Amino acid sequence: MRAIDTNVLVRLLARDDPRQLASAEAFVQAGAWVSLLVLMETVWVLDSVYEL
Repeated sequence: MRAIDTNVLVRLLARDDPRQLASAEAFVQAGAWVSLLVLMETVWVLDSVYEL
């Protein structure tokens, strides 16, 4: 199984760039593993950059 990084997870959640979103969706289509650190970084990015 593939592991994803923060950039991929942010693209999937923010959906702000159609081209990168399509790449991220294709990458995780067969399944992906998300580490706790990636989840923590994603929360930080969504809070600090996207103000979510």
